[in-house]
Amino acid sequence: MYVHSSRLDEHGWHDFSDASLDSAYGWIAGNATSDPYLEVHFPSKTWVAGLWTMGTTFDRGGLGVTMYRVEFNDGTSNRMQVAYNNETLSEEFEGGTDTCSAVGVWFAYVAGVKFLRIIPTKWITEHTFANIQAPAMRVGVQICEP
Repeated sequence: MYVHSSRLDEHGWHDFSDASLDSAYGWIAGNATSDPYLEVHFPSKTWVAGLWTMGTTFDRGGLGVTMYRVEFNDGTSNRMQVAYNNETLSEEFEGGTDTCSAVGVWFAYVAGVKFLRIIPTKWITEHTFANIQAPAMRVGVQICEP
């Protein structure tokens, strides 16, 4: 799996491990955009049932996404579909900001996914290094068999 994001980055694509739950720092959007997102690209259509998220820390504070939306695409068209929360049936999911434990959410239905876009809608930033006021998170994808 690979990730790409709204952050302007000279390195382009990254391995998913750079943003995964067990990564050292996770993903940070940076100040390059007003519409941050993290997009996961699967090598083939993959059945996704939900996500796990947690906050991340740096030398001078913590960062975390408190609420987010999810869009996905099965790879057959350019149209993105919206994932719904299994508990609330809303378009928003609660994110994990704790740096030691992840918060899991389940989609209202299992989706066949080629591209999965995580769009932060609310976040906390206590980070003073480089004056960053942007969302950051670590992500885990709940994959299942069809």
